[in-house]
Amino acid sequence: MRLHVRLGRPLETVLQLALDYDIELVVVGGHAYTALERLRFGSLSRGLLEAARCPVLVAVPRDFRGMTPTLIPDRPRE
Repeated sequence: MRLHVRLGRPLETVLQLALDYDIELVVVGGHAYTALERLRFGSLSRGLLEAARCPVLVAVPRDFRGMTPTLIPDRPRE
């Protein structure tokens, strides 16, 4: 893992870094933006998923609010 700083448009810059350093996997954080916020701010993670030529992992915050667990979950596999 490396820390690297470059200036430029985020999507193009990350794609160029992946090429320059022969990256195996790009990991980015994601946000729970609304559709309007995505239009306003864009989405680096969505752009990478569409344009990257290597695997991309998008990590989002764990949040199960508003969901209901299954009453009888499947037994764990042995």
